Amino acid sequence: MLQMFLSLLLIPTAAITVWHLALSRISRFTWRAYQITGAIGAPVHELSHLLACIAFRLQVQRVALYTPGRTDGCLGYVVFTANPRSIFNNAGMAVQGVAPLIGGATIVHYVLKGQGLVSVPSEISGDPGWIVDEAVRTLNATVVMAASGGVGFTVLLGILVIAMHSIPSWADVRVGLKGSLMLGVTAIFAGAASEIAASYVSFGSSVQSLGLLITYWIRVTLEMGLTGAVRLVTLAMIGGLGLVVVPGILFEGVAGVINSLKRRHITSIDE
Repeated sequence: MLQMFLSLLLIPTAAITVWHLALSRISRFTWRAYQITGAIGAPVHELSHLLACIAFRLQVQRVALYTPGRTDGCLGYVVFTANPRSIFNNAGMAVQGVAPLIGGATIVHYVLKGQGLVSVPSEISGDPGWIVDEAVRTLNATVVMAASGGVGFTVLLGILVIAMHSIPSWADVRVGLKGSLMLGVTAIFAGAASEIAASYVSFGSSVQSLGLLITYWIRVTLEMGLTGAVRLVTLAMIGGLGLVVVPGILFEGVAGVINSLKRRHITSIDE
């Protein structure tokens, strides 16, 4: 489970780093393409945050599902407040950090499953070889959808856009880490208290059964999360290149050629 946890932690982190590095260097043409795709992707991102707030009773202050005119590069936001002394609220903050990832991965899973292209892998290890294999399976699914006709291609464009905008922002990561840190401190105190209690009272097999049940569900959650993260990051990379980066470069090249021709035309007139 440790390997799966580390993979689940590192894959989104690497994706966030690369994604924000790319966004910080894009041209105005590429930024415009990113804004256009955000008309679909940004609401899914923010609705994921909003649902997490509702589920964990975090007080929502303001919501904007799509604000392309903002100068800070943010396409939407959900502003909320949390009680740092509430374990439930801290769990909500931890989930908030990956809420877009969860929302996007869920949509991607059911869309691909509905197309009969993917299923839950029978064996999930989290090692680099498995990650590459799952990414290749996801890539093959996109090829099949693209070649299936107009409907399949349109659905593919939709999940590519959603995947692109489901990558958590650094603000999301900071909120998630804060909640996770508070949960970690709580877990340490709870573990110490249970050890002290166990030294005085024998809980018997019921505690062992509970421990096994918790371990099982942690493993299932890690498996589902890791599979969803690999699929989502793969689709986000495909969508980012195909719908944002390459079109931006092409538009920039065409604009450069047009400007060059205009300058030559003006020079010839002056002569």
